Amino acid sequence: DFGASTIFTKAPNGRELVLAGQKSGSVWAMNPDDGSVVWRTALGHGTAMGGIHWGIAADDARIYAPISNVGRPVATDPAYDANAIKPGLYALNLNDGSIAWQFNTQPDCSDERKKRLPGCQRLVGISAAPSVIGEYVVAGGLDGMLYVLDRKTGALKWKYDTAQSYEGVNGVEGN
Repeated sequence: DFGASTIFTKAPNGRELVLAGQKSGSVWAMNPDDGSVVWRTALGHGTAMGGIHWGIAADDARIYAPISNVGRPVATDPAYDANAIKPGLYALNLNDGSIAWQFNTQPDCSDERKKRLPGCQRLVGISAAPSVIGEYVVAGGLDGMLYVLDRKTGALKWKYDTAQSYEGVNGVEGN
């Protein structure tokens, strides 16, 4: 099942591709002329909290895929290493689907944050579609963290905790 839009792009090697993120956790690159598979990279498996749910992003060299729940190995993919895949954001090379970098999220259950987010221990992945903005990839975590990463290296440049109380324009407090 594919729950989000596909991306039509051209890889650095000049090949045109249709990119898609599957709810089962695989990223696909297909030939737009005949639908044949160019490459597939398995990053997880499908669950209510796993796979690629809401979308992917791409630039001229990489595709960015969020993963929230990795779970068990994918039996049909011998290259899948269940120990290496963790919740977070993955940058895959457009030419061959290999992992260029990965940014792994970690639970933040400090005392104050645990009060605001009781499920902090299990809400560590990224499910929302990332955005490429200039030299950065912006991704929102299930735990309310907003991450800004260098799109070429995956290095964390900035993060902000949105899981806190705010006063609305109507004076009512919300979370």
